[in-house]
Amino acid sequence: ILLGLFIFADIPDLPMIVGATIIIGSGLYALYRERVVGRRKIVAESTGPSMVPDGI
Repeated sequence: ILLGLFIFADIPDLPMIVGATIIIGSGLYALYRERVVGRRKIVAESTGPSMVPDGI
């Protein structure tokens, strides 16, 4: 949006701003969810049984 505004002097209208907000918001939500799910997976893996054989 800023690139279009400064280089092409294109003033964004309401549908463009709404669409950009949805796209940016969904990207931020995806990053947040991946961090939360990744953190749970790391905790679950660290508390599980070890797959290292005993005494072999």
